[in-house]
Amino acid sequence: MLQGVCICKDDNDKIILLMYKELYNSPGQILLLIYYENYLFKMYITTRKITEIIPREAVHILYNLPYDVDENIMIEKWRTKIIHYFKKFDKFFTNN
Repeated sequence: MLQGVCICKDDNDKIILLMYKELYNSPGQILLLIYYENYLFKMYITTRKITEIIPREAVHILYNLPYDVDENIMIEKWRTKIIHYFKKFDKFFTNN
């Protein structure tokens, strides 16, 4: 099952967050969320297309995302997991 979260930069060094998960009910189809400049974009793409979208220099930070039949609940679970991931680093840097 293809899924994960990665970070990359655009040509102007602005951060792009890519979140993706292959859909259980549609093998070969991926739900892709792109967070860029405070906007969230949602699209459905093929597994082949995701390999064209994610740059080689992207840094993969999560490899497992929760699934829920309700897409809105699933996206909220992803958001929560990503926030917890980054909070770990915030605590690390603020304690030094």
